[in-house]
Amino acid sequence: MMGDGLEVTEGKVASAVVPLGALAGDGSMAAGTGIVNIADQVLEIARTDPGRIAMVHAHHRPVIGPRYDSYTYGELSRRAESLAEGLRSIGVAEGTLCSFMVPPCFDSLVLGVALWRVGAVTVGIEPHSHGLRRVARCLKKVGPEVFFGTPRAHAGRLAFGWGRDTVHTNVMVARTAPPGMRTLESLIGAPVTEPRPAKVSPEDPTVIAFTTGSTGEPKPTVLRHRNFASLIEKVKKQWGFTEGDEVIDMPTFPMFWIIGLSTGGTVVVPPMDFTMHGPGDADPERLIRTIRDCGVESMFASPALLENLANYAASKAMLIPNLKRIVAGGAEIQGPLFAKVKAVLEPGAEMYSDYGATEALPVAEIAGNAVIDETWPLTIQGHGVCAGTPLDGVQIRIIRSEDSVIDRIDDAVEMATGQVGEIIVRSPHISEDYYKAPESTAENKIPGGDVPWHRIGDLGS
Repeated sequence: MMGDGLEVTEGKVASAVVPLGALAGDGSMAAGTGIVNIADQVLEIARTDPGRIAMVHAHHRPVIGPRYDSYTYGELSRRAESLAEGLRSIGVAEGTLCSFMVPPCFDSLVLGVALWRVGAVTVGIEPHSHGLRRVARCLKKVGPEVFFGTPRAHAGRLAFGWGRDTVHTNVMVARTAPPGMRTLESLIGAPVTEPRPAKVSPEDPTVIAFTTGSTGEPKPTVLRHRNFASLIEKVKKQWGFTEGDEVIDMPTFPMFWIIGLSTGGTVVVPPMDFTMHGPGDADPERLIRTIRDCGVESMFASPALLENLANYAASKAMLIPNLKRIVAGGAEIQGPLFAKVKAVLEPGAEMYSDYGATEALPVAEIAGNAVIDETWPLTIQGHGVCAGTPLDGVQIRIIRSEDSVIDRIDDAVEMATGQVGEIIVRSPHISEDYYKAPESTAENKIPGGDVPWHRIGDLGS
């Protein structure tokens, strides 16, 4: 399929195909050595172009109409650097494990940048997708020390015991808080002239993100500073994001705000309820209005959201304005959905599907035109779904499927071309282990050189 493509025939994401041509001659790969500090990037723009828009938050107001709140890089940096000092005053510093339950908004952006400044570790989990009781079990595996959340998140913390055994500091992200609890605003003081850099290394964790749990209990995936540096480099290159204010990105997954900021662009927060509803519940009319009014050029979205968006636009016989690139992920993308979305995009716009997992996102990408014109006709004949070509520097192999631990890559039996086997991947941006979970790490990683191989959980050929 697609020449040297890789075809996934079974697995948690259904089918996919990924080319093998990315392997280096000797299969070697060096671990990443970089650090990307979003706080430094925001500070630099704040000093050189303080009026540049960092975020636009779209709000839906019945009858009255939408409201768009804009925030500059100058505002973002001032508040984030001041908050960073406030965080240090309550003991939040390098390596502090911080549970982060704040939906996308300006305060969450300020908090995210401040946590990056002090070198804390953000522990991310979505109660809506994981389930309220499962959140307690997940957080117990990690042991967060500080809990940042909205009033609704703190209500869940109290009701379900989230972080009960380890959290010693609670911060309410709201205008007011119950007696004895700090608010985020109370930690923001005078402007900071010279921010203190965090003492972190490329090997230090920066984010712990839980897998979806589709194949068992969610696992705490460790993303280190070097993983993030490599991820941002790859995504910016793959998606054609250049440095500057021309990037206007609307991510419909909370953590993807980092991509827009890393380019110095504008992050647009759509009028969605990120706390109680999934992306598929978003109102397509409001989304299209936001895309139009804010000049959104790129967005990352789930298949469910895109299905509703395309159906609505088609029912109104309209084209979605401004958008140049849609990247879909989170589930398998069928050919008919590509065709639906392409039909409501303006000429020259394209939709892409990214293939990967929480630990390894993305590893491959395919364009809608390639699916519609080349691969989907083969898919409906039983050849599997093509996942596209690997991102630059991503290595992929097909090995004999094993239910047991594979102690080293030399023990893995590589399959002949065209034979079905287990897909394994590696790249400097892929997570190398799970937090305090050696058994899960042994089951899902294969040692081999500086960078281990990740067993992605799908079969392919």
